[in-house]
Amino acid sequence: MIPAAPQRRADRATLLQRLRAVDPTTLGVLNLSPAMLHETWSAALSGFDCAPRGVDLHGVTVVIIGAGTVYTALLPWLVLLAEAGATVRVKPAHGQERVVTTLAAITGATVHVWKGGEAEPEARALHDADVIIAFGSNETIAALRARAPRGAQFFGFGARFGLAYAQTLTDADIAAIVRDVALYDTDGCMSPVGVVTPEALDADALDALAAAMQTAEQRWPRGTIRPEDAAAIRARVFLARAFGQVREGPAWTVLQLPPRLFSPIALPRVLTVYPGLTDLAPYAALLGTVAGNAPEAEARRFCALGAMQTPPHDGTHEGVDVLGAIARLPGPTPLST
Repeated sequence: MIPAAPQRRADRATLLQRLRAVDPTTLGVLNLSPAMLHETWSAALSGFDCAPRGVDLHGVTVVIIGAGTVYTALLPWLVLLAEAGATVRVKPAHGQERVVTTLAAITGATVHVWKGGEAEPEARALHDADVIIAFGSNETIAALRARAPRGAQFFGFGARFGLAYAQTLTDADIAAIVRDVALYDTDGCMSPVGVVTPEALDADALDALAAAMQTAEQRWPRGTIRPEDAAAIRARVFLARAFGQVREGPAWTVLQLPPRLFSPIALPRVLTVYPGLTDLAPYAALLGTVAGNAPEAEARRFCALGAMQTPPHDGTHEGVDVLGAIARLPGPTPLST
């Protein structure tokens, strides 16, 4: 039996006070170092600097399907929906169950956790959903969309990648770019797969990027990486040795590659420079976040350098006003002005 939603709306200041008291090393996230867990938890909470939306969603049931990359991905949704009084049912990614139950206890959100392969709880949750918010592979999104009940709102967010654009490379630019690369060990759809520059960088500029990557590694050591990611890093380094430039340390890599060797796949603590990259047409549907000055880029979200992995928690995702659309369901109170 799934418990009923709480009838009292959560208070933003109280929620944030409780969230700041959480020790993220107790959440069962095993792939990130303790220092990176603390940094990413703090960074995620900074997204609540924006004001609450003033939405009342009592009586609305929202089902969230989580993905297995960024462990804080469900944080804004649980907080925003708890503030609005919605009933929330969550399927967390494998290994993130403790994250979700901790957030549920803090926010007061109604959470029923089920695991992959548990067909009956998932079918029941989807059947009762007014809204479904799903994260995952494109195949997962398509399958869930096909199972959504008639009349339910469906928001599906599949595979995406991010790009940073740097017209110049000041010390501030370098620090911002390296922070974007380092957070979450370059995992997640908002991580930069590369940095686009007008021209090839000289040795001094590459050395400056390498020094900043080394500083980031000392401050936030890289966590464990998957064997397939380690193999992919080696393969990309081989390409750069043959066709570009390489700077590397024990747990970080800086590469410069020609645009013809562009890859839309981010790798852990790998910063790849693509000088003169312009043809992104084959990847247009996958470009999610763009940082920096990119007047000709077409993406779902634009931000400053250093802010790629810290979006504002305003109820939007990839340019879609999810919370606003939910608030227009029959019954919920309209958005306050």
